[in-house]
Amino acid sequence: MAKPIVISGNYKNGQVFFKMTLQNGVKHGLFCIYHENGQIMMESHWQNGCLDGPTIFRDTQGNIEQEARFAAGLLLKSH
Repeated sequence: MAKPIVISGNYKNGQVFFKMTLQNGVKHGLFCIYHENGQIMMESHWQNGCLDGPTIFRDTQGNIEQEARFAAGLLLKSH
């Protein structure tokens, strides 16, 4: 099994825009997108390239706006 690789990108102001982990070339683990103010905009969990677990969307203040739960890439619940 290949060693996990963490990839990230930044806004022009230097603030982190996204972070994700790749394992064997596919998303595996936590994937986050950030607002320009540093708050997490979206966080999702991946297993071997498929959404697996909670995906949470937040506003610029960090308040949860929407949640969904996935298993092996299939949507189980959204609210």
